[in-house]
Amino acid sequence: MNNNTEQRIASVIGITTPTEVLLAIDPLVTRTKPIEIGEYVAIRYPGDVYESDVLAMITEITVENEDLIDGLSKTPETVDYLRNLGRLEDSEIVRAKAQVFGHVKDGKVISPRSAPVPSSPVFRNPTKLLQEVFSSGDIKVGSLRSNDGVDVNLSIDQLVSRHFAILAITGAGKSYTTAVILSEITEKLKGAALVVIDPHGDYAPLADHPTIGPHIKVFSAEGGSGTIQLRFKTSNFTANELINMIGLSSQASRQQSLVRAAVKDLKERGSDWEIDDLINAIQSFIDTQTEKEQTQYNASFLGIKDRIRTLPEKAILSKSAEIPLHAEHGDCLVTPGQISVITMGLLEDRVRQVLVSRIASRIFKGGVSWRRDEDSEKIPCPVLIIVEEAHNFMPKEKVSSSKPLNQIAAEGRKFGVGLGMISQRPGKLDSNILSQANTQIIMKVVNPNDQNQILQSSESLSEDLLKNLPGLNVGEAIITGSSISLPALVSISEFKGCELGGQDIKIAENWRVKETSKKEPIKKYDTDGFESF
Repeated sequence: MNNNTEQRIASVIGITTPTEVLLAIDPLVTRTKPIEIGEYVAIRYPGDVYESDVLAMITEITVENEDLIDGLSKTPETVDYLRNLGRLEDSEIVRAKAQVFGHVKDGKVISPRSAPVPSSPVFRNPTKLLQEVFSSGDIKVGSLRSNDGVDVNLSIDQLVSRHFAILAITGAGKSYTTAVILSEITEKLKGAALVVIDPHGDYAPLADHPTIGPHIKVFSAEGGSGTIQLRFKTSNFTANELINMIGLSSQASRQQSLVRAAVKDLKERGSDWEIDDLINAIQSFIDTQTEKEQTQYNASFLGIKDRIRTLPEKAILSKSAEIPLHAEHGDCLVTPGQISVITMGLLEDRVRQVLVSRIASRIFKGGVSWRRDEDSEKIPCPVLIIVEEAHNFMPKEKVSSSKPLNQIAAEGRKFGVGLGMISQRPGKLDSNILSQANTQIIMKVVNPNDQNQILQSSESLSEDLLKNLPGLNVGEAIITGSSISLPALVSISEFKGCELGGQDIKIAENWRVKETSKKEPIKKYDTDGFESF
């Protein structure tokens, strides 16, 4: 059955396979609207072999001219001379390679078991077929770059349960893409529960967004106007987590042993305690040692006391108060219809990692309790955790936050906990965790190590598509994986309503001396992309 009435632009030539074909393209096409890498075309098989034409993606394009012989075309002048002799464009030869994906049946793409016949006609912009394939998901993230009449929608079930990653260099549009996803989820799925780990406060401005704003609660490690102070019970942290928060060196074995002994003693008592109680517990432990050992320990103890007393994170630590994982009333981390933005201000990475470890562990354990209907702390519904600057929280070398995030990546789908990771340095990400992201939204990436890491972690990204990453414009992405039927080159939707944080400062404008006043306040930020919208 033929449901494609689009313009014929090419024919299949050469040796064909069920997965790849070579096309001879009408040269006139390149004079009006050139064929593009990543563009979808439709191949018509003979008879009624399939219910629809077969979709294929252009992966390589070459153009040559038979009249421009190498030996006669050494300078621009000789080319001009040949052009004056006749119409050079009549001798153009346009070839393209295309990856064959399959025919469409009930919205699904089914791989062909046979190769197309040479001379089979090829059609451009099979809009109806593409709409059937790309527009059936739950949330819209953009449109096909080569056909803006085709919306690209993603499946929420696959996006969340199978996890996703947004990867790109700085300024390519990662935060805008994330904001589009948050906006779509909030608008289409009113009961969604989302937690955004936001190290630099880039997403806090969403609280002023006319649509998303009412769903936002900003939790701050430092407190402040319009935010909710993060609180964690000191007694719930492990000795290693507290050692990391205090900032003890890995070589400071005596200091670490003192903290471990004191934490062990405090936990055995079974009551709540605060960070200052740790000092008293260390002193009590030292008092039980021999005089020689006391002398050795006292010097180490002084260093610990100085660090604890000047610890900027003391505001986060509490003897008895902790932000609830879920509550029917009042502030909590997870509840239907809420986006919890966890900002971490100027905290050091080691402290941020400990806090993310605590938050991720509670959510994962809450998911286990929810699915097993246990009486312990539980989440009220499935949760999506989005981690910005993911390479700092799940790097190749293990840190405090690695274990719980790895556990969510490996097992979260069974307990209703999804993971989204956002990074400008995918080469630094833990490859095991990145490989669990079954949907990848890949924007401009130029570093070869980052490109290789992406290629190794993705089952559906081809080397041909990988070659296009450096050439992507701001706001463009290659999307592959389980939440989308086929790989697609996408123009991400415009995000309106507020500006996000983290944009570039206008350096030249702020350095330029104004005649009217030399003390004008620094202008804040400009958008980091989407100027073409």
